[in-house]
Amino acid sequence: MKTQHYIIISFAIVLGLTYILGWIMIQQIQEMVQNYFSQQPSETSFTHAIDQWTHRALGFAWLILFVASILIYTLIKHITQPIQRLTQSIHALNQDTDNLKKTSQKKEDITSLTLAISQIKEQLQHLTTSRETLMTTIAEKNAEKKAWIQQLAQFERAQSVAQLGTWDLKLQTWQLTWSIEMYRIYELDLNTTPTYQTFMNLIHPEDRESMQEAYASSLKNKCIHDIEHRLLMPDGRIKWVHERCEHHFSDDGTPLYSTGSMQDITTKREKQTVSSL
Repeated sequence: MKTQHYIIISFAIVLGLTYILGWIMIQQIQEMVQNYFSQQPSETSFTHAIDQWTHRALGFAWLILFVASILIYTLIKHITQPIQRLTQSIHALNQDTDNLKKTSQKKEDITSLTLAISQIKEQLQHLTTSRETLMTTIAEKNAEKKAWIQQLAQFERAQSVAQLGTWDLKLQTWQLTWSIEMYRIYELDLNTTPTYQTFMNLIHPEDRESMQEAYASSLKNKCIHDIEHRLLMPDGRIKWVHERCEHHFSDDGTPLYSTGSMQDITTKREKQTVSSL
């Protein structure tokens, strides 16, 4: 039965009992008044009637109170139980909502974690690819460097066998660079910094002016410089060298640098001298 039905029935019972008790009390009062006027009661009998009526009224009042208490207890019980069930349902709903939120948050966290793991995997893949590319590039560079070193070593051996050195002279700063064979021809230590003055100092004094004139003429006429001259070594020995170079110019004709070679032909000259005798 629904709660509103219990409320209607309880009010109906209380009203019915009140009506019955009120009717009984009215009948008692009428009976007491009739007895009082039909007889000539004494003050004691009247007091006795009042006491009887009072006791009866109190009895009926206690009966009404008892019945009302039972009805109120039943009413409260039927009202509080749905409220408790509703409270429990709300509490359970709140827990379900919290659990749903936690589950949703966990799903979001798992999604974020999965996305982060996917990004990390992509980065690792990219790093792996980059590493492989870098290793390949390093291997290629090492191979190129090794090949270049081998070519340089072969070039130096060829220069040593041919006694042929190379040099470059920057005409704007007169900065001179030599190959290793040039150090051997000039018999200088490899730690010596070559300069144009060093180059000129070892040329035989009798050949120095003609060599400079030939170089200046080739630079002016933009042609190949080709000449044989002597070197005077510190111990008095004389070397013969064959020098050849070409010049490089800017678009406006300004000389930039000269690239040349020098070959030791001392042995060849000595053989020519011996055969001429």
